[in-house]
Amino acid sequence: MRIKSLHFSGILLFILILFSCDNSLDPIDEETGIYAIYGSLDVREETNYIRVRDLKAPFTMEATREIDATVTLSNLTAGTSMVLESTAREHEGIFLRNFIVPGGVIPDNEYQLLVERSDGAEVEAYTITTTNPEPLVTPPNQNCYNPIDVVFGPLNGGTIVLRVGDGLGPFSVWGPPQILRQGINQPDDKVIYTFILNEKLQFVSPLFRAGDHCSRMLSGNVYISYTHYGPGFYEKLFDEEFDIIDSTIRFGSHYRDTLAVPIDMTPQCPPHC
Repeated sequence: MRIKSLHFSGILLFILILFSCDNSLDPIDEETGIYAIYGSLDVREETNYIRVRDLKAPFTMEATREIDATVTLSNLTAGTSMVLESTAREHEGIFLRNFIVPGGVIPDNEYQLLVERSDGAEVEAYTITTTNPEPLVTPPNQNCYNPIDVVFGPLNGGTIVLRVGDGLGPFSVWGPPQILRQGINQPDDKVIYTFILNEKLQFVSPLFRAGDHCSRMLSGNVYISYTHYGPGFYEKLFDEEFDIIDSTIRFGSHYRDTLAVPIDMTPQCPPHC
């Protein structure tokens, strides 16, 4: 059972941080490029947004009110394209320009973003959208003391970052992130996360650090919150060394979700009891 996450993703927060750092760029320095592009295509959303900034424009309200840019999004796999409309939002004395991608995007398709200035100068960015697999839990309704497998795939070279938690309420607690990566065209193109709940819970909260951890659970579910990044996007965001030009382009694909894993809470004697 998947539970749709209503929270803003860490990616969007990262994008906003990057935009706030644009103040360190000299707007007349040719080495900074032409446009900054920040956006992620979510295959589970009907509307996506891509932020574009003219790197030559000073950080003033008047200079950022309009932008000399035509933005075209092309699905190279399907052979379609659209010119994107935009909306401006005032933030801390400047206007931020968001280009709107309506109608959703197709999983596991290659997209090109082309930003053109009226004098012919242009910037291109490419991404392959995430696949949209249904996680498989085996065996279903397992108890706290036997291994549980959660299978994600096919991923087409994408990355899964997940955390295990004890609930969805305001007082729920979550364990440390786990990164699962799968290379392109490897056998089955999937990743498997295996855990024993009674062992995993001691890393989630101090409440579970003594004795029978599962007996302290408040419900018959354990939750796995995960973010699925498209091929190369996680690496571009978190693994690559900083590059002043490349850092102005953060274009990729991701989505977030939460998986509820039913647990058999029938009282039983734990191992070694």
